[in-house]
Amino acid sequence: MREERFFLAFANGAYNLLNPQTSILKTYPDHLISLNEAWKRFETVTRATAAFCREQNVPLLYVIIPFPGKSEAEDPYSAPMKQLIASDLNLPYLPMHNLLTASNQLSKNDHHLNPEGNRVVAVAILERLLPYLHPQRF
Repeated sequence: MREERFFLAFANGAYNLLNPQTSILKTYPDHLISLNEAWKRFETVTRATAAFCREQNVPLLYVIIPFPGKSEAEDPYSAPMKQLIASDLNLPYLPMHNLLTASNQLSKNDHHLNPEGNRVVAVAILERLLPYLHPQRF
């Protein structure tokens, strides 16, 4: 398997897609779509991405990046996402719930990852990919 064939799909957008407080759910300036519709969209895109990657023989890894400090038990989307990605589609699934803490976000009001949070995610992804990479390239 050549590393050029890797395709990484990050599902960290799922929280923005499914969270009613975020603007990504707005299809028009004053129209918020339902959580059910948001989930349908996420599922459709995820299934289409998985099918495309399988057809092209491209490995796919889903990395789930929650709001820092949220456990899987506190995350209402964790179980359905894991069911869809890991069970239904039989894809590699790398949740970050146990690795990210509240200190990994930029601020109390900004849940984006700070440099340390990005480092934590990068190390976890690299560890997952190392078996597929050629050591002479590093």
